[in-house]
Amino acid sequence: MPIDRTRVAAILALINAPWSRRELLQALEASDRQEKTADARGAVLESGDGEAQRAVLAWEERNPHEDETGSYLEISGRRLGPFYTFGELSLKNRASRIRYEMDQLRDRVMKVKDIVPPEPPGPRPWWKFWGS
Repeated sequence: MPIDRTRVAAILALINAPWSRRELLQALEASDRQEKTADARGAVLESGDGEAQRAVLAWEERNPHEDETGSYLEISGRRLGPFYTFGELSLKNRASRIRYEMDQLRDRVMKVKDIVPPEPPGPRPWWKFWGS
């Protein structure tokens, strides 16, 4: 899982404004994969916004995750395990990973938290594409 996804989700959770929660929820709607949305879901749950949290729970209901059973190794008569894949571990530890990133970034984000990004410009009329 790319660290950038985790970091961006943590920054948006720290900003915790309607536009930042909207960005996180749009990331959820763009995918039905557990691994791709784990950070966004964790960040939304950290936000404390009840409506956004309900949206995460609804997403999780629509996209259920079946936990891995884990695998075991037998070495010299000893059974070791269970061992899980990295993907499964990252899903299980998403909340602590987001909280850790939030703690690391808190001071930097608080300096710019109240700056609202401008709305993206609307599409240019077709006649402005020529001659400009």
